[in-house]
Amino acid sequence: MKRSLCVVILCLSSLMLIFGASAQQQPMYQAPAPLSLNEALVMVHVGNVTGFLDQAGLLAQKIEPSMNGAALKSMVGMYLNDPSLAGMPGDSGALIAIFGTGMMTFLEVQPDQASAYTSALSAQGMAAETASSLLVSSRNPSLMQGAKILAPQAKVEMAKRRAGSNIQATVHMDRVLAQMGPQIQGMLSMMESMQSNPMSRVGFRAFYLAAQEVTQLDLDLSPGAEGLAAEFVVLPKAGSSLSQFFAAPTQSVDGLMNYLPSNGAVRGVFAINADAYASLMENLAGQAFEQLGTPQQDRDAVMNMLRNSSMMQGNASAVDMFTPGGSLFTGSQIYKVENPEQATELMEQSMEQVKQMFQGQQQTDVEMSFDFQKNAREYKGIPIHKLNMKVEGPEVQGALADFQYEMAVVKDYVVNAMGSSSVEKLIDAVQSGSNPEAKDLTAKSEYSGADAYIDIDLGRLMESLASSMGQMAGQADTAQMDAMGQAFAGARPVTMGAFMDAGAARLKFDVPAGIVSAIGNMNRQMQGGGAPMQ
Repeated sequence: MKRSLCVVILCLSSLMLIFGASAQQQPMYQAPAPLSLNEALVMVHVGNVTGFLDQAGLLAQKIEPSMNGAALKSMVGMYLNDPSLAGMPGDSGALIAIFGTGMMTFLEVQPDQASAYTSALSAQGMAAETASSLLVSSRNPSLMQGAKILAPQAKVEMAKRRAGSNIQATVHMDRVLAQMGPQIQGMLSMMESMQSNPMSRVGFRAFYLAAQEVTQLDLDLSPGAEGLAAEFVVLPKAGSSLSQFFAAPTQSVDGLMNYLPSNGAVRGVFAINADAYASLMENLAGQAFEQLGTPQQDRDAVMNMLRNSSMMQGNASAVDMFTPGGSLFTGSQIYKVENPEQATELMEQSMEQVKQMFQGQQQTDVEMSFDFQKNAREYKGIPIHKLNMKVEGPEVQGALADFQYEMAVVKDYVVNAMGSSSVEKLIDAVQSGSNPEAKDLTAKSEYSGADAYIDIDLGRLMESLASSMGQMAGQADTAQMDAMGQAFAGARPVTMGAFMDAGAARLKFDVPAGIVSAIGNMNRQMQGGGAPMQ
């Protein structure tokens, strides 16, 4: 699951490009005015504007007590010359549609307030008119005729999406890539040209190819007194290799966290169908090879690495990472594998492939070296293998300069200890059936039936960053990270749950109110006063 969601990176980059162009009030390219909402690249909907602002205020006031719902409504209402938003009663919604030529906004307002709102928006430099009982506006006057034509469709869309005090956004990836393909491919080619090894170049292109198999991305945000709940959804094209990967059955991950300690800032357990993942990556890599003209030698190396990685990591894994007090990547991992006897051989092959891939392709100012020691030592009759990776260069220091990794195969598991973590304790845990330092994930109590569960303890994460990156960050930045770690200490973790099926991949996450309150408390302390918020 953690590997499949990398597809989202390119999708979100496209979304940022769209919003950035809209904010500059310039069309992204020349195109006819839209005649249908089905041409929109992005749509954002709020079913109850004032209700959303009230709920957002319950969360925002934990950072700044004066920033309640009334204050947020006043800020929005200032643009409409209606500080209390009296012209938008509790069931009034809003729809924003972003096209390649610009952005349109549709608001449900009281009829007797429409004229005043129109005047207020005009004073802000926006074109605004009433159509189909909606207030229609745009910063691009040439879009207004089309916006009025689209108003009836917007009204139907708003009724269809009607929900509570949340905000819904949809990015139509198929339309984005169809209309903006040349621009995105130009950026992609530039990024690929900056990569010195074939794995990175193929990886960038594979992400883009995976994005082409996505029809749309959905985001739902629900703020409130308890925190911020969100759901992010990736909808693949029917019959695509991505949809086949999402549909592949996965194993239960129950009990896997019991083998790991609970020391890290980021803890999680993941189920993945290794065969389906390998098939997806081979398909995407094969297309990337053809588009990039990758030499056969590099193709073989990349494919071998992908297959070995998939077999080594198996169908289920768990991590306990970013442990405070050690190097940045101090932590533990465990993988459930189908063929334990083959795992050691695959480790050795993978390390040799990595060395060969980087050999002769180093950047002029940065050098990477790999030293893999098979059977470096034994513990209770179990061989322990060791990897040392060193990165040398003028800008490389501290936590990023050295990386130590110890591995062992125990029963049907591969255990990895990174940094100062103990591989011996992991071996003991697998042999005994549990780790005395293990704790349940908070996410498991919140997302039943997920393929992945993740807890992120922000207090420990800041503590880990401060202790491992002090030399790089400098004294002032380290002190700030320490302060953030203290502010977040004891707060409930940010939790995530990921789900996959043939129709979609879903990532649900929750940012608890305690985290938001801690940010507010820290800001007030830095400003020299204010009572702590609960």
